[in-house]
Amino acid sequence: MNANIATRIRGRLYTNARRSTKLQLDKYPVFVEEIATTDTDCTTVDDIVARLRDRVQAHPGASEIAVCDHLAHVKAQSEGKVAEGIRGSEHLIFCLSNAIPNALIAAVKPRAVSMVETDDRFVLSWLEAPMEGPNQVIAGWVEALRKG
Repeated sequence: MNANIATRIRGRLYTNARRSTKLQLDKYPVFVEEIATTDTDCTTVDDIVARLRDRVQAHPGASEIAVCDHLAHVKAQSEGKVAEGIRGSEHLIFCLSNAIPNALIAAVKPRAVSMVETDDRFVLSWLEAPMEGPNQVIAGWVEALRKG
């Protein structure tokens, strides 16, 4: 999606040389980070999941809910389709909050990081949280997957 449109819709665009925000289906602000397999010590999507689970478990305001093997889920369906080149797809679902400021905030909880393994990279994505703190925490966890 065009960065100017994303900026106009959301009022801001988070980006750096490696991470960008995209609007999926023109309404969901999604952070996306691509990490080449040569830029991380992780060799599989399971390694990525393990590293992020460690981060969730170590964070005082986070608690793990589940890990979903999305690739297995789709492949188990008689009409499931997986794009060529996708070797793994998992979701780490967790809560990352220390407040319930109103009844509607529950609609945007919990958080999840999706991890897709391709032939030469990992593509990690997560929906933008309504508060800046969780966005920064998750971005830090993902960035820590890179070597050095």
